[in-house]
Amino acid sequence: MIQNTAYLPTLPDRYEEAECTFRVNGKQPELWDPMTGKITKLPLYRTENGRTVIPLRLNPEGSAFIIFRKPPKGQSVVALSGETSIFPVMKHKVSEWPQAELSQQGKNIFIQVYKNAKYTLRREDNKKISLKINHIPPAQEIKGPWRLSFPKGWGAPQKTVFDHLISWTDSPNAGIKYFSGTAAYQIDFDLEAKLSQSSVAYLDLGNVQELAEVILNGKSLGILWMPPFRVDISGALKKGKNKLEVRVTNLWPNRLIGDQYLPPEKRYTQTNIR
Repeated sequence: MIQNTAYLPTLPDRYEEAECTFRVNGKQPELWDPMTGKITKLPLYRTENGRTVIPLRLNPEGSAFIIFRKPPKGQSVVALSGETSIFPVMKHKVSEWPQAELSQQGKNIFIQVYKNAKYTLRREDNKKISLKINHIPPAQEIKGPWRLSFPKGWGAPQKTVFDHLISWTDSPNAGIKYFSGTAAYQIDFDLEAKLSQSSVAYLDLGNVQELAEVILNGKSLGILWMPPFRVDISGALKKGKNKLEVRVTNLWPNRLIGDQYLPPEKRYTQTNIR
């Protein structure tokens, strides 16, 4: 939230998609997410020359553990395509959202898609499976006004309203502009799209500095602290009116910078750093 060389005002946009080769054969690859602890069995891979080749997608500054523990159950999927080839990985502009992702439970393979397109899977026995997806609704923007609440005694008013969504550091009110700590953005919104039981809905916060807790209809959905600042809200989303609260926490230097514009007796902090 501070326009300084130490802070990025925009998100890094480097999403990576690549084929990774491992000197392992005859075992199912698993992706262990170091951020969430979730383990996903990967059915999308091929074997060649005694090695296993898998597609791997990484978010900005992201990482993953690939583990081989058990022999596979059923056949692997050796090729997947949507708008473009997903595996084998072809050169194309990598977007913030993947085209599709495969996972496996037992012998069942599940596909989660993010774009309307025709998808084709090819198994290792060369059998092809195609499906056309055309029911994904467009993204819904949650528009203001937004209600904001700040803790008492740190320069910002306890309650205020933003007509549209902005960083509080862009406020003309100095008490809000230089606030450091946790403040809550709140809004009520109606769900426009009709979602099926198999649909997954995500809330994308865009650029958050530095972290945020998402609470939807009274249910905390966790704390986001790295890009992409995105969370699955399917379990808390409901038809009709929804109550959203996003508790954002920024860094302490914001208040220190604001105090430099105040006489010493009116400052909220004390420091020997100028």
